[in-house]
Amino acid sequence: MTLRTALLLIIALLCVPAARAQVEPRPLSQLDLRVWTTDNGLPHNTVLSLAQTSDGTLWAGTWAGLARFNGIEFRVLDRDNTPALDDNGILTVVADGAVVFVGTRRGGLVRIAGSEITQIAPAAGPIGGHVLAMEPAADALWIGTEESG
Repeated sequence: MTLRTALLLIIALLCVPAARAQVEPRPLSQLDLRVWTTDNGLPHNTVLSLAQTSDGTLWAGTWAGLARFNGIEFRVLDRDNTPALDDNGILTVVADGAVVFVGTRRGGLVRIAGSEITQIAPAAGPIGGHVLAMEPAADALWIGTEESG
């Protein structure tokens, strides 16, 4: 193959439009669906809030505690095994990178960073009422509650 033939072949290949692979969405019935319940380690069958940290860990807030899922098993954090959680009703879970903020039904607020679990506000404390929403911001955490706004 001469240099001229090789150049013509390259130019011809560059002029051919690339075939676009369109991926058609599959119906839910064809997806691999998994359901987790208390039989699999969740503390309660109703998940009230779900967040994912930057390392891929899933955090589920339930009426009976917080569940940390590493892709294989659940580890439950509740008031029996985690002193910073003085209320098991976890209404809100928000991830900010590797940090997790947890809001409870009685106004408790907890921060989890690695293995360090810190109570920011106790249940029935100054926040007052259900922690319904949280949004991490630069050097701040916006908190929406039922009673205090």
